[in-house]
Amino acid sequence: MTISCQKCGKELNVSERSLKTGARFRCLKCGNLTTYEQLGEQSGIISNSSQSIHKEVYVHDKSVSDSRISTGPQVVQQDDRTSSPSPEEIDRINDKYTRYGYLIPQTDKIEERSFMEHLPEAFSFPLKKGGILMLVIGSVFFTVILFFSKYAPLIGIIGFVLVSGYISAFMMKIVSRTADGEIDIPDWPEFSDWWDDIILPWAQMIITALASFCPLIAYIVVSYVLGGRPSVLVIGALVLAGAFYYPMALLAMCLFRGMHALNPVLLFQAIGQIFSDYIIACILMLIIFVLKWGLTFFSNMIPFVGPFIDNFLMLYLVMLEMRILGLIYYANKNKLQWF
Repeated sequence: MTISCQKCGKELNVSERSLKTGARFRCLKCGNLTTYEQLGEQSGIISNSSQSIHKEVYVHDKSVSDSRISTGPQVVQQDDRTSSPSPEEIDRINDKYTRYGYLIPQTDKIEERSFMEHLPEAFSFPLKKGGILMLVIGSVFFTVILFFSKYAPLIGIIGFVLVSGYISAFMMKIVSRTADGEIDIPDWPEFSDWWDDIILPWAQMIITALASFCPLIAYIVVSYVLGGRPSVLVIGALVLAGAFYYPMALLAMCLFRGMHALNPVLLFQAIGQIFSDYIIACILMLIIFVLKWGLTFFSNMIPFVGPFIDNFLMLYLVMLEMRILGLIYYANKNKLQWF
């Protein structure tokens, strides 16, 4: 069944099995979260029956727009089916997920606890259920790309952007799934469109970082344009300010998937609502950042396998950071009320 995302308008191909009362769905393009409620007596799974199927599905928009006003329910109607599908078609349709989004499975959820109580679990999260295999695969790709970049810079740059974009999409998926209360590591994102699945996630990550450190960049540029030298104290203060702002900006971008996520009013309001937990998260992310640089220095001293070890540890730490971001929202969702 095809529906349209109420926020960005992208068509989403939802399997019949997905359409169960209470099932939630997030668009990977814009981050819009919806909940489905079925009406009538028909099953959500296409069956081998010549009886025509006619359903209405209410799609309740759970996203928060710029004005933070819900657009309300929308009725989506499926066309009647007058012929019986084959068993192969049944399996294909029921197992098909969307092109631009994913169904949030109705699995075990993270227990309702405080942010501090959730933190120990975050460190083991990258090693859960296939996480090690994902780390190995990602590390191999990055190692190969870095190797080729030494001998073919153009190919290396293109490959780096593509792999970085795909990893960015995966990291954003970790944040959104954690914010929804999921326990396990999500699967790799589906690839169907270069722009939506590769370039856009990578660009959103870059834009979020630039927006967070924009005052620092502007100060340095203006200082040199005016013929002066930037003050070390001012640079240090702006670096700390950007590092303080960046985690919340990244969390909002991962959940909203749009430029409105970088609204300073919304972000500073959110920081004030969960200030104590947010300070702890910022300190942890600063420690992780320092660890990244230290581990890179020492791992590069190891011959042959050094780059692989470096990339493996980097991906582990990034997955840890994304899990922490998602837990910030999940533990404080009643205070933030973004959705």
